[in-house]
Amino acid sequence: MARQQISRFLGLLLFSFVVLVFPQQGQDAEAILRLMSERLQKLALVDSVWEQVAEFLPDPYVQQHKEELVEREIQQFIEHQRSLGYSKLPPKMVEYNRKVFREFYDKLAKGFRRQTQIFVQGGGSLVAVKAKLDDKPPLFTEVFYFLDDDCFMEFLHDGRNTGVIRPMDGLDPIWNNLLVRWIFLGGDIVKWGHHRLQKVEREGDIAVLKLSNELSDLEVRISLKCGGAPLNVKWQSWQARVERFQKIGDVWLPALVKIEGKRVRETYRLISAQKVTDPQKVWAQLPLGARIVDVRLGQDRQVNYEFKGKPLSQTQIEQIWQERQAELKRFQIQGKVKEIGKWVPPIFMVVLGFLWYLRMRKQRL
Repeated sequence: MARQQISRFLGLLLFSFVVLVFPQQGQDAEAILRLMSERLQKLALVDSVWEQVAEFLPDPYVQQHKEELVEREIQQFIEHQRSLGYSKLPPKMVEYNRKVFREFYDKLAKGFRRQTQIFVQGGGSLVAVKAKLDDKPPLFTEVFYFLDDDCFMEFLHDGRNTGVIRPMDGLDPIWNNLLVRWIFLGGDIVKWGHHRLQKVEREGDIAVLKLSNELSDLEVRISLKCGGAPLNVKWQSWQARVERFQKIGDVWLPALVKIEGKRVRETYRLISAQKVTDPQKVWAQLPLGARIVDVRLGQDRQVNYEFKGKPLSQTQIEQIWQERQAELKRFQIQGKVKEIGKWVPPIFMVVLGFLWYLRMRKQRL
């Protein structure tokens, strides 16, 4: 009898834990994700300028495998250009890029320091980011984030008027790290960060998010007092700490961020920030008429079209892809028919000659 009472008591205790704790976990998670979305909307109405100083420590691996890494970069560069429709590249262009990559890996092997200015312009559902590297414009000078469409566009200032549209969970050439981008632009770290939310813990006015994916775990600490602003992000040997905030209107911006990785140290300082007065200024910067390479369906399923002020929807690019695949199949079938058609006259002549031979032989007999 006593054993039954103990079992009943343990069962009630477990039931209470499931009822009280799990719903609370779910409510906390929903509240945190909602807070992230609200923060994204607020940050999208702020203009800011940042200074990034990155120190790359000497890398013995790069020193030993430099030429291999350079050739890998060249192959990726060639494949990327082919994806943009440039199948034949001038040898001088390839050699120039080989020289650039070799210089970069020389610096990376020995260690170097780099300074960059990053300009963020808010436009509501559109955010534009530009980078100025050591007083020289980088290859990709602008990235436009379409928040409602969950994608961004890299625009190349190389005279070819070409843009590449990628899903929001892809890497962009300015932040080059999903977690760094999330610190400065906000957004749903679960949706865009390739991680699943496993657990939410509360430490006073700090929420601790435990996330994971197939490869690694991630821990994020955010300030509830500062509207969900990030405090600390830990991922493998990489860690980002926000050491100072600045409030702009109703949103808290990280004013000083320090990042430490295995062979890199980065510092981001907020130079200036202000609320957006005219969101349409950002929309006016969009490269209308640019040739778009849309890779949201995958690198092997890219779709090309002319940019008219807004990315096509997933349904539209899927439809274009299917139509072009069907058109390609028609061309392939027509090509086979033409190929077969080339052989019809010779075959006909052979058959005709054979029949003539049989007829003449029959006459002789």
